[in-house]
Amino acid sequence: MEIEKIESLIKLFGRSDLARLEVEEKDARIVLERKNDAAALEIESNADRAVKKVDSESTKEVATEGEIVKAPLVGTLYTAPEPDKPTFVKIGDRVKKGQTIAIIEVMKMMNEIKAPADGIIAAILVENGTVVEYDQALFELEN
Repeated sequence: MEIEKIESLIKLFGRSDLARLEVEEKDARIVLERKNDAAALEIESNADRAVKKVDSESTKEVATEGEIVKAPLVGTLYTAPEPDKPTFVKIGDRVKKGQTIAIIEVMKMMNEIKAPADGIIAAILVENGTVVEYDQALFELEN
């Protein structure tokens, strides 16, 4: 199943009042479910591990006061490239536009979350290994 199709399903589910959505194709099964106002994602696949980059839609060059970096899709957020490696960023780090600040894993695909602008990491709003929802606030950037 193509990542664009998965992203589309996640967006539609996020905007709907559905409690559960299940989609199955020959190579994957996706279950989206709401539980106590939180969304959960379960994906099964026989696909090989792959990397896909997700660029922010922001066109700003420098962070405005309190700019929020939001999740572009539903998945598991990782703040480090591997469990035994240091985190991409920590509070107080200066980042450049396009710099990888986290990864969201969906269906064994690693989607890089990039800084939408130059700035300083003011807050990390989600813990490593947490399932995040579409459009959920992940980081706060300051100028």
